[in-house]
Amino acid sequence: MANRTSQKSYISKVEKCKQKINEKPSKFLNKIGSFICSEAKRKQRKRKGRMRKGTQYWARKREKDLQIGTKCFYEPAFERGNKKIDSEPSFLPTVEENIDTIQQLVKASYSDLNGE
Repeated sequence: MANRTSQKSYISKVEKCKQKINEKPSKFLNKIGSFICSEAKRKQRKRKGRMRKGTQYWARKREKDLQIGTKCFYEPAFERGNKKIDSEPSFLPTVEENIDTIQQLVKASYSDLNGE
């Protein structure tokens, strides 16, 4: 009779972690987008137009990126300014001021992978 040898078996969780990492961008981009939009709306001056109400974000899954802006065609004139309108930037300063908060949101979304 042959004796069984004791072998240790390991369960690989690499595939599970890869899947979670690939799913994460769409999850935390939505959180970051909603946070930045709310902060940018606070910075924008209240006007009669739709620029403040139209401020929104687009979290694109295929490209794995985040776009923040408005659908208003005249928004770049207020953001960058031109010869008739002084610039009133709201998006870029908001992102620059909240870089630490954005990094904390990203770390929090990936922190559950540490246990696996």
